[in-house]
Amino acid sequence: RATSDILATMPPKKEQAPVTTPEVEELVALPEDVGPVPDASFCLALGHLFGHSFLVQPSALPEDPEGACGDDAAPPAPIKFDPKAVLLERAKVPATSQEDLLAKSVMVVEREELQALAKTPEGEDMPLAYGLKQRLEKERVARSRAKINAARRKALEIAEAAKAVGDADEVGVEESAAGAGDHQPNEPAAAKADFLLLSTDYPANVEELQELAAEGLCSNEIIDVWAAVYLAGETIELGGADGKPLVDDDGLGDGPKLIPMETPELVRGFYDAVQGAPIGSELSGFAICTIRDSNTLCLAPEGSSSAEHVQGAVLSALGAEASSRKLFSTWVQAAQKISVPKIDPQKGDARLYHRMMSSIDTWHHDIPIFLHCLTEQVERTLGGEAQRHEDEVALGSLMEYLGVACDGVITDGGGSAPKPKLRYASAEQLSSPEQPQQQSTNDVDGGLLLPHLDRTVCNHHLGHRGGEAVINGESVAIIARRVLDEVVVAGSRRNGLPKDSNFSRAQRESLAYRLYPFAPQLSSAELEQLMLHHAFEELLSKAQPERRGKWCLVDRCFRERIPHDLVAQTLGAALQAEPLVSTAHVPRHDALLVALH
Repeated sequence: RATSDILATMPPKKEQAPVTTPEVEELVALPEDVGPVPDASFCLALGHLFGHSFLVQPSALPEDPEGACGDDAAPPAPIKFDPKAVLLERAKVPATSQEDLLAKSVMVVEREELQALAKTPEGEDMPLAYGLKQRLEKERVARSRAKINAARRKALEIAEAAKAVGDADEVGVEESAAGAGDHQPNEPAAAKADFLLLSTDYPANVEELQELAAEGLCSNEIIDVWAAVYLAGETIELGGADGKPLVDDDGLGDGPKLIPMETPELVRGFYDAVQGAPIGSELSGFAICTIRDSNTLCLAPEGSSSAEHVQGAVLSALGAEASSRKLFSTWVQAAQKISVPKIDPQKGDARLYHRMMSSIDTWHHDIPIFLHCLTEQVERTLGGEAQRHEDEVALGSLMEYLGVACDGVITDGGGSAPKPKLRYASAEQLSSPEQPQQQSTNDVDGGLLLPHLDRTVCNHHLGHRGGEAVINGESVAIIARRVLDEVVVAGSRRNGLPKDSNFSRAQRESLAYRLYPFAPQLSSAELEQLMLHHAFEELLSKAQPERRGKWCLVDRCFRERIPHDLVAQTLGAALQAEPLVSTAHVPRHDALLVALH
């Protein structure tokens, strides 16, 4: 009875007050025989959480191990899942010690706490942004020190373990200690934030957002990422008088109908404020971090809860955002800086830009092509060689035009000069005894015409009035023609055509005559020409479907017959401009259509 009286008179045990502010630990000292440990990277994020309460199907959750719901059973009613509330509930669990506090990855700060922190040492009231800055500075110093100490303790454990097995030479210990850090300089940083401080009800509008941006939290390297975390997703649509879920009627499944949730108005306001902020300002660095399909976060992996799953998704998204910003900042700092000279707009040269844009069909103009051409022009202008280079291009075009005109004057000749036997001769004919080289290299001054389609002969006759060009006693024209005879292009040696013709020549003529009675007002030649035009239009429409119906070749009323011996060099000269090449076989003529466009 005496013992019971003593227990009855004992005062109740006081509950331990929760710990809210972390304290800075002493730096763990390293012995001389332990190599230097690199400071562990630390990512601190400031977030403002937004989300919805979703209706999810219980069947989407882990299945009942006992199989209570059979195939014939009615589908269970939807349940509510609010990832925002789940995360906040986990973050608001109070910590009873400094170890528990530093172990938390997400914490919440309320407006009332910020009002208490928003005071100077003299007691002067300051904006809430000032109090939030003070809290973030304490969190960063304490938590980054705790992470560094953890890496150093791990290094000490490794060194002691190495000594215990008798393998504690200096180099080995240094390598083991260096591996204790969670991030080495040669390894990519893990895309996950170390700590997230959620400010739930501050800022409450765009004006408070601008007030917080004025504190310079990112520019002063107090935080690594500042973002509005929006948990977006889809919810089950209810309908009817009974309020049951509507069935998806798109034919892709028999599940309930899902509709996307509308973005909160405050998130839209933040987005507009960021888009309107000056480039490089603190507000322009504010991110809208959207986590899509947040309704599926209720499907937590085995061994973890929904709260842990939501927290992991949020920290991963913020870590990826911080990593991207760090990589971009590194790239900007390493980029070569140039000074843009002042250029008179009246004297600026944009011929390169216009020439590059005009070389591409307007149907294919898009933003990447525009930026590419514009960048090339800017680079050439900054180099100070834009005008000189374009003058050289224009002069080259002029010289090419004059060269073609010179060729035309020479090849068109004058008077009724006899037709040279060499005009469309092959390489064997050029070197045969029946057609001596004197006829193949007729003197230009003698009035004989050079074959203007045979570019090989023209090129090697121009500028050689005293005799043709010769290599090792053999005409260059003959050598070039021998090489060209071995070139295979579309149409030559039935390249691009079936091995055997579908119809004989007599059958093709018979098929052609079947069409003529349907167009008595046209001659057979005109009708055949129109049929070829139509075949080319179909070929070009297949090559460029976006221009189908816009090809019209009825105005192509001129044609030039090219001997088969000169097809290779004629197409070779045309392909130097690098056009698009499309081909099609026409059984009616047993011919190959070649379109350069």
